[in-house]
Amino acid sequence: MKRLIPGSILVTVFFITSLACSMPLSSSVPTATSTMEESATSTVTVVPPTSMPSFSPLITVTSRPESHILPTATLSSAAILPTVAAATNTPAGICNLAAFEADVSYPDDTVVPSGKNFDKKWRLRNNGTCTWTSGYRVIFVSGDAMGGAGSVQLTNGTVEPGAAVTVSVNLTAPAAPGTYRGNYKLQASDGTNFGIDPAGSVFYVRIVVENPNGDVPPSDDEMENENNEEEANPNIPVLSRYLKLTNPYMKGDDVLSLQKKLLARGYSVVGSADGVFGKKTDAGVRQFQADQGLVVDGVVGPKTWSALWH
Repeated sequence: MKRLIPGSILVTVFFITSLACSMPLSSSVPTATSTMEESATSTVTVVPPTSMPSFSPLITVTSRPESHILPTATLSSAAILPTVAAATNTPAGICNLAAFEADVSYPDDTVVPSGKNFDKKWRLRNNGTCTWTSGYRVIFVSGDAMGGAGSVQLTNGTVEPGAAVTVSVNLTAPAAPGTYRGNYKLQASDGTNFGIDPAGSVFYVRIVVENPNGDVPPSDDEMENENNEEEANPNIPVLSRYLKLTNPYMKGDDVLSLQKKLLARGYSVVGSADGVFGKKTDAGVRQFQADQGLVVDGVVGPKTWSALWH
């Protein structure tokens, strides 16, 4: 007679056997504990197998360790560069410097009789920062000396910066006809020479000595007498200077009167009366001088001027 095994025992044995066969080896399965040791911030998700025999859990790890976070840079106030002001080219004041203002007497190309003694005067301004004293001088530097001294005292007082002074040199016109020029500078009390600009430019006198037989200027007394005679005759305008072709051209009411008189006497070569002594006016003057038997030099002095109104 066969002995029967109870059914409950068979069920228990089957369950244990199935469970033992389906479990993976412990060395091949990662544990949540080991994963957590790698990063405190890791997240572990275990997906169970769909079938018991091929169980292979899928683990998804999301990790953001604090050591990987880059620090935020901040700009320190010490790193800000200071502002640098732009450089300027303001020059320092010049101690000794002059500026030309005017020819007080004998402007350029004044006609002077040969051998005549005359005083040339300039108006100069102290354009520097130092006061001119009695130790400052006017010195001849080049050109035609015309019998003048090598140096003369600039002033017997003081000339403050910004103030002006009239300086003078005594000269004698050369005997031979021609144009003569003398160049001058100033000299400080310490012997330093300086001019009428920062470059040291000269100021000068320039005269014209005409042929002594021509219409050259008379002496100051003769000129005064001739002017008095002209003033006595209201029909003759007073000639206050000698008129001639110069560069730049002479201009003024006296030139205008000359041109009108030449045109009235038939010298159409003058062209028109515009108050400017140009080449056409010079040609008209020379034609008139030739017709009157005067020396043909193009200079309108007392002889030519008087002849125009007689």
